[in-house]
Amino acid sequence: RNPDIMSRNGSRKNVDSEMALIGEIYRSAWADNWGFVPMTEDEMQEMGKNLLPVLKEELTFFIYYRGEAAGVAMVIPDVNPLLKRLNGKIGVLGPLKYLLYKHEIRGLRGVIFGIKKEYQKLGLPLVAFDHLEKVLRNDMRYHYLELGWNLEDNDAINKLELEGGARILKRYRIYRRDFND
Repeated sequence: RNPDIMSRNGSRKNVDSEMALIGEIYRSAWADNWGFVPMTEDEMQEMGKNLLPVLKEELTFFIYYRGEAAGVAMVIPDVNPLLKRLNGKIGVLGPLKYLLYKHEIRGLRGVIFGIKKEYQKLGLPLVAFDHLEKVLRNDMRYHYLELGWNLEDNDAINKLELEGGARILKRYRIYRRDFND
């Protein structure tokens, strides 16, 4: 209800400019994360091209604050069960098999979510969850949303997700050891 905050769906037609905007937000949102290495523009464009076949415009969206792009979320259908059915080999008949078995896709995966550093204290993740809830409210195809790659010390987002009903199912850790000693 805040007139300073709005969201808009992504656009498949403008994938290059959308990926550039995602890159801008991504670099700001993750800059202070341990081990962060920003993707190059070419890597961002390649990711956009690779995700285009499964991209749903209403599930890739931007959050704006006072007219400025403040955040991004990208959620895609979880095609992993389909890939398992195909033994991980898409092959020449991949597109046909996708059409034949796409009804088996029952879940979603959060691929990207980030809020630029200067907007992180405004409660914008709630805007993202509200957007997703509105989009998915009447869509009975999907039964789960898997969110991942949260840093263990990102207390704000982890607490928000747990309070929203999420459960921790897997935990991945990266360890570092210097071998020079």
